Amino acid sequence: MECSSDDSSELSDTDIADYAKKAYTDLKSGKLVARFGTDRFRCPFCPGKKQEYRYSDLLNHAIGLSASNHAAKVKANHQALANHLKTDHADAATSSSMPVRHKLRH
Repeated sequence: MECSSDDSSELSDTDIADYAKKAYTDLKSGKLVARFGTDRFRCPFCPGKKQEYRYSDLLNHAIGLSASNHAAKVKANHQALANHLKTDHADAATSSSMPVRHKLRH
């Protein structure tokens, strides 16, 4: 899945951590939004791609791209998204990954 950033300038690998901190701050402040409702998420860094994810699927997406061979800015943005999901939306990890159990009536 190709993801792009809004800024066309690229970062060196040494700048990834600093850029990830800025992206995390934007996510935490609400400038960039990843969560819509209790169990609906989207990647704010991949416009036009898959628009709705479950928590675990978006976390896997973010982790995968943060460790990929994509441009440094893409890696930094997705590293920040993974951190944001794990830190600020951990409540969704249990609610979206737990299977729904239905009681059988006898």
